[in-house]
Amino acid sequence: MAKEKKLSKDKASKVKKIQKKIDEEIAYTDEPLLTPIENSEQDISKMKIVKKAKFKKKKKVNTKKILNIIFVTIIVLICLIVVDIVSVSKYNKGPFFAIHTKTYGDGGTKEYYGLGYKVIKYHQIQGRRDTDVGLWNLKYYTEPLNVTDLDLAIEFEENPEKALSRYYKKFIRISGVVKSVDKKNNKMVLEFSDEGDKYTIDIECYMAEEENDIDTYESGDYVRVIGTVTGFARHSDTIPNTVTMKYCFSGKQS
Repeated sequence: MAKEKKLSKDKASKVKKIQKKIDEEIAYTDEPLLTPIENSEQDISKMKIVKKAKFKKKKKVNTKKILNIIFVTIIVLICLIVVDIVSVSKYNKGPFFAIHTKTYGDGGTKEYYGLGYKVIKYHQIQGRRDTDVGLWNLKYYTEPLNVTDLDLAIEFEENPEKALSRYYKKFIRISGVVKSVDKKNNKMVLEFSDEGDKYTIDIECYMAEEENDIDTYESGDYVRVIGTVTGFARHSDTIPNTVTMKYCFSGKQS
């Protein structure tokens, strides 16, 4: 009996020591022990943080994709606009990416609207035949700029770059003396030179397709021509300054 009491006493002593050790570990631990409910709430909180982080990452990726699509679309549109404008203004082709909105009763002049630009393809019965490109406020205008051969000779001799900038792609009316007629190329050349030959100029007039009666003109005839200035060549030792006009119509002057 005494022996059993001693064993029970030793067992209680061991239990007390183990409990004391557990209490000490709990006292020095960084994190308090959680109840099952607290532990569950912590897990839910962590899951919410993870989901929020994933959502932000996904949103960031989607935003980047959208911006890339917008950027590529803008680049493609700019390329299309540039191609259309160059095709029309330089090669007189198209427009390919603009909408035809109007046809005038002047022989067939047409208007087109593109993304931020406007094209007018003139086709008067006997008048303007060039193509004009500009912004949406571009106006239909068929009145030629009146210029004299003397004015052209002086301006292109004194400052050819400035003169070309002023007259390039302009629809003009000019009178002068016929120098030569090229029936094969449907071209007539006017000439001007002052008394001292300081200011000389040739004006090459490529006639409109319908204007096929230049065989009625001879060297020395005084004529009036309307057309669009399309180029200029600086004089050499044998050739004077030369202005080129296209889509021309002409008539004899008395």
